[in-house]
Amino acid sequence: MAVLDSSAIIHILEGTRQGLTIKENYSDEALSTTVFSINEVLIGLQGKQKEEAKAFLTVLDIISFDQNAAFKSVELEEDLRAKGKLINKTDIFIASICISHSLPIITTDKDYQNVHSLKVFFVN
Repeated sequence: MAVLDSSAIIHILEGTRQGLTIKENYSDEALSTTVFSINEVLIGLQGKQKEEAKAFLTVLDIISFDQNAAFKSVELEEDLRAKGKLINKTDIFIASICISHSLPIITTDKDYQNVHSLKVFFVN
């Protein structure tokens, strides 16, 4: 199983080159996402776009932010801050969910490459 980051989901929904690459390369993989990506994907969408996005999200396994992820998020944020490579808080939460569940992330967001304990499948 792998976790789709918000950026990956948006590219899939928009049918971009990166979205097509993700669909081609990971179609055999069991895919999931996080509770945070639901918010990031749906915010600002309206009408048919929002309904299509919701339909896509309902076929994914949704992983919650639990106590283990919360503890891991503190470690990640402190580590990234000390290295001068701090990423946004939501991405820290998403990364900590992936790490605490030993799952790789599929993303188009380069910031995740700063999280050394996270297995990242970066789609350029």
